[in-house]
Amino acid sequence: MARVGIVTDSTACIPRKVADSLGIRLVPMTVVIGGREYLDGVDLTPEQFYEMLLASPTAPTTSHPPPGRYLEAFIQMLQTHEAVVCTTLAAGLSGVYQSAQAARGLLPEATVVVEDTGTAAGAQGLLTLAAARAAAAGAGPEEVVQVIRNLAGRVRLYASVDTLDYLARGGRLGKAAALLGGKLKIKPILTLRDGIVYPSGQARTIAGVLYRLVEMIGEELPAGCRLRAIVMHAALPEPARDLAERLRRQYDCAELHITAFTPVMGAHIGPGLIGVAFYGEPAQGDWRLTEDLSAVL
Repeated sequence: MARVGIVTDSTACIPRKVADSLGIRLVPMTVVIGGREYLDGVDLTPEQFYEMLLASPTAPTTSHPPPGRYLEAFIQMLQTHEAVVCTTLAAGLSGVYQSAQAARGLLPEATVVVEDTGTAAGAQGLLTLAAARAAAAGAGPEEVVQVIRNLAGRVRLYASVDTLDYLARGGRLGKAAALLGGKLKIKPILTLRDGIVYPSGQARTIAGVLYRLVEMIGEELPAGCRLRAIVMHAALPEPARDLAERLRRQYDCAELHITAFTPVMGAHIGPGLIGVAFYGEPAQGDWRLTEDLSAVL
């Protein structure tokens, strides 16, 4: 049994089977749609959510997990682990970090570390997966946190959305606000840095988006590095599979997952998203090499 248990929130876009295989506890956020409250990924699947979203006359709302939900997860993890490391969605996007910190404060005698990843979705997921692999290899809490921090500046997240309306409505459009009201029919490609959305490119079709995403990865991936990636989609399963297959053909993939954008994230993005989170690691990379990655990545 690993010394450190890993906890994260449901926005991390980690496939449930993958999370279970690594012992990662996913704390669900809350979605309210159609007058009902659901736990993200527990009693509402992404497929169900996007069907409801298209039919709903009112916009869905979301809320972060209350401290009690985190407290329950921490206590459960501490029954079988010496310490807990909890990764969270960027604090600038949600109150998740503050809620997890409040729960940590209720366990003053325990070793619980709450780490703001500064990012979201698959990028948060990749950092969490790296933390879980380090923990499984025997790392202590300080080493696990160092793995997250060493990789945080290297993980990239690019996504194309069908409309900016959902982001604008939620006040999360960031530096991409200048794209609103454009006359050209384009599919903007956005990125997330330090919890702020930035424009990063554009295409006219889904096929163009896929081509550009693969190209952007090539521009970022250092020579000799293997690719770790999570392909994400919101009600676009076929393009997601297409993108994953292109990545398999073009790059040496150490890790590649396809996942639906969770309902909580989808409430702020809407249907029609296709994106990828990724980073490169040395061909022989493992968690012990993260201190030396700056010379390679």
